[in-house]
Amino acid sequence: MSYPPPPPPLNYAPYGGPPKKNRAGLVIVLLIGVVVACVGAAGYIAYDLASSRDKEPKATEQADSTPVAPPSVKPTAVKPSVVKPTVTKPTVKPKPPLSKAQQAAVVARTFVGHLNADRRQAAGALACAVTFIPDRIGTLVGPPTRLTIGRVIVTPSVVVYQLAGRTKGKPATGSLVIQIDDKPCVQLVQVTTVG
Repeated sequence: MSYPPPPPPLNYAPYGGPPKKNRAGLVIVLLIGVVVACVGAAGYIAYDLASSRDKEPKATEQADSTPVAPPSVKPTAVKPSVVKPTVTKPTVKPKPPLSKAQQAAVVARTFVGHLNADRRQAAGALACAVTFIPDRIGTLVGPPTRLTIGRVIVTPSVVVYQLAGRTKGKPATGSLVIQIDDKPCVQLVQVTTVG
């Protein structure tokens, strides 16, 4: 028993549908039209400019082609004025001065940095009594030194910093006292090694 073939779908066009139209010719004709219009407009503008220059009289001639007499007064040359640029400096708000405690912190960090770098003379220069500290530093610390600043105690006349770390290859603790009455300076340093 054979069955008849099913009917084609409703929007089915036999053999792939109608052929698509080739529009290349239309595109070429439109492009040629645009190019011709642009060339024509440019030619018209060029012709108009060239013909308008011929109609204007020159500065040395009158409209009836008789020469114009030269001016009787010589023109004076005008010197251009020189404008000096004004230089404006940016306004920077001055930093407020550091408090005594902040100045002491700077001295303490610098002092400990000199100790860690084994610069005894530089560390001693920050001392209040120059003869006391440099002699004592040699007996307290030695390379390799890696001290850090710990807890801080602030009083009206001194700031005390606790030190911790290593010196002479051993664990160490200590104290650093910065005097802040006048100009902050190192008043006392004490470092003790363990072991």
